[in-house]
Amino acid sequence: MMDIQNAADGKLKPGEASAIFLTLHADITDLYPYVQVPGSKTVGYPNPTYLAPGARRGLVRAIFAFIEGCMYFQRQMLLGSWGERLSEANRMALSELQIEVTGQGEVQTRVMRTGALNLIRLTVRSFEGAVPGRLGIRCEGAGFEALARSVKVRDRLMHPKGIASLVVSDVEINDVVNAFLWVEGLQGAMTRASTEEMLKQLREEHGLELHIEFRN
Repeated sequence: MMDIQNAADGKLKPGEASAIFLTLHADITDLYPYVQVPGSKTVGYPNPTYLAPGARRGLVRAIFAFIEGCMYFQRQMLLGSWGERLSEANRMALSELQIEVTGQGEVQTRVMRTGALNLIRLTVRSFEGAVPGRLGIRCEGAGFEALARSVKVRDRLMHPKGIASLVVSDVEINDVVNAFLWVEGLQGAMTRASTEEMLKQLREEHGLELHIEFRN
């Protein structure tokens, strides 16, 4: 993951974003470890239906902490690296701020209230606007649909109305894992695309030729 040292709000210290990313990812793999793919030397995630009820609930929470953390880092990266390519309204939205007029006619900003899916859509659309043609991922398809369904599972676990609210079915835990894999792919694609755009900028504006190898 690219280290985000120039976060727009200045709160992230050098190396902190990478440390948080690795910690949140480890929280997932502690509950849901890789296994070796039969007949292969590679590893992958198994079918999550073997997980006990408590582990399923823990995995849902860990995955959504990872998802929201990744998208926050990407919004900070967009603001810090490509903010000048975006409109003022877009920058405010990425900062999760909105304008309001007080009863005294004063203009002020306040925290924007919106859902997780809207913020993810905003992040992807803003990235495409700032670095056009590089991302190649849209908020659509099976992975994103699994994410949309999984948000409801997360919300139900965080605000249970009864004991049945705490049950995560086989279908739901598979959706949550597919949502995680989709966001993990999105995170990697954004980091790669942003790095490639920076390399292009260095080459065109300063004549510097750098090569960075990405590993899946």
